[in-house]
Amino acid sequence: MRNKAPIGEYLAFLSIKYDVDSDRLFYALTSAWKNQESTCEKLSVKCRKKTRDAAVFLITNGSRVVAQFPIPTSFLEQTNPIKMFENSPCSADP
Repeated sequence: MRNKAPIGEYLAFLSIKYDVDSDRLFYALTSAWKNQESTCEKLSVKCRKKTRDAAVFLITNGSRVVAQFPIPTSFLEQTNPIKMFENSPCSADP
């Protein structure tokens, strides 16, 4: 079984890869969590499903799918936890 990066590390990677500020990306995620859809510069964020413990997000760049993944609600209730992952080795190498 493949080890997955923590969600914060993966979001930091996406922030760097698509040249989007992590604060703006996190705001787009929380906005989509509350309102179903949001945009963040060239990325569109949609909340596709909500459960008690997580929400599934779809991120697109135009018509291209960038990613789809669940994020725990506890992560979304924090103040930009992506910031602490911005300098991790995996996020620095898009």
